[in-house]
Amino acid sequence: WVEKIEVLPGDRSVVHHVLVFARTPGSNRAEDQLEGVGGYFGIYVPGNSALVYGNGLAKQIPKGAVLRFQIHYTTNGAETTDQTKIGLVFAK
Repeated sequence: WVEKIEVLPGDRSVVHHVLVFARTPGSNRAEDQLEGVGGYFGIYVPGNSALVYGNGLAKQIPKGAVLRFQIHYTTNGAETTDQTKIGLVFAK
């Protein structure tokens, strides 16, 4: 059970947005991804990178689930690298 999810882009100058989906264990099919809020598990958009659930609320992620990152980039005219990360705070 996860009570906070934060997606942090490695290079904010080129990362436009990030959607993170959770796939059910053992599946590679897109239709087997677990539906999150709005269809995603975590998200980054400029100005908003965290999902925080209220007291006593949490999102379940099954053991063995695979997180799939969909990252949209914009160009800035310079070569760069990106190492986007996700942080999870598990409920007690």
